[in-house]
Amino acid sequence: MNYLVSFQKEIEEECENILDFWLANAVDTANGGFIGRMGNDGVVDSFAEKGLVLNARILWTFASRQSAKKRMECEVFMETSYTQLTDKFYDQMNGGYFWSLTNQNEPLNLRKQIYGQAFVLYALSAYYKYKKQDEILAKAIDLYHLIEKHALDKIYGGYTEAFAPDWEVLQDMRLSPKDINTPKSLNTHLHILEAYVQLYSIWKDKELVQKIKDLIDLFFSHMVDHKHGHVHMFFKDSWQTIPSAWSYGHDIETSWLLLEAAEIVQYRLDHVKEVAVLLARKVCQIVDENGGVAYETHLLQKHWWVQAEAMVGCMNAYQLTKKEEYISVVYKMWDYIKKYIKDPQGGEWFWGRNEDGTVMASEDKIGFWKCPYHNIRACIELSARINMLINQK
Repeated sequence: MNYLVSFQKEIEEECENILDFWLANAVDTANGGFIGRMGNDGVVDSFAEKGLVLNARILWTFASRQSAKKRMECEVFMETSYTQLTDKFYDQMNGGYFWSLTNQNEPLNLRKQIYGQAFVLYALSAYYKYKKQDEILAKAIDLYHLIEKHALDKIYGGYTEAFAPDWEVLQDMRLSPKDINTPKSLNTHLHILEAYVQLYSIWKDKELVQKIKDLIDLFFSHMVDHKHGHVHMFFKDSWQTIPSAWSYGHDIETSWLLLEAAEIVQYRLDHVKEVAVLLARKVCQIVDENGGVAYETHLLQKHWWVQAEAMVGCMNAYQLTKKEEYISVVYKMWDYIKKYIKDPQGGEWFWGRNEDGTVMASEDKIGFWKCPYHNIRACIELSARINMLINQK
């Protein structure tokens, strides 16, 4: 119990440290909004494009933390993020949000990536939860209806990956160059699910409940490999699996987000708990001697976000089973993060470590994908779960 309390204190302190880094470094003082990129060396690329996901995750992160622990200096930061999303990223003609802006906040990549729309919905819902302003809720509900109108596959179920600015389907739907060009992916569906769950926490709509249940069913029927204890990543329209490497970060992230969804709508809870433990157990088996978790079977780098999600997923498995092996590995992962992922000089977390243990120095500290989302969310989740464990004693 004493270690649990000290662990909570450490992650609360780390949460504040990460927020401090973003407050001090992320604002674009020249052009407004937030910078598009800062390298691992702390040098800002003033010409970098500004990504939708980065801006949405900033808003979600600060709104979620403010709901738990209010800091006045975060208010302007959140307002900047909200204004960027609704004034700069929003497509006034066709609806939805652009994928990126130029460094001077002009539309650049106009595609409608559903992954990005989901993160905006996630952020707006969290921001409304904090601010309680009707305008924010209306924007969130409008975006939900837009996703359902354009992205829902009415034949096979699930959601199509990406669209042109006018919502015509694209030939190249990839989320990033490293992904396989497929019409459906686990990654997008996972973040639609978490966005819908966040929206449901503020808007008790009956149709939305069914949409969450439908997504849970899709995970069971197509995405979770119950035999091997992993999740499949890429699919054709009719849900045939396209082979790819096992992604340990997505395995563990799915484990706890799927349970969060099942709990909020009270649906298939026993089955989801079994899957949550299965996925966590498989990830625990590949934790290295230092406490690090590899990115995937074919890429053994230790990325920051995988470490963050692994702590939450394994803590979730401990809460479900009360088996010490799961909380022991959480402590081990935290030790790894403190020793190898936190940047003691530059602040925040490194992108990760290469297979030989060296820092991935060419990657971002702030960037299109490097956001204060996974690590802050892990701190928020772990602190809340520790409170639950302490109160159960």
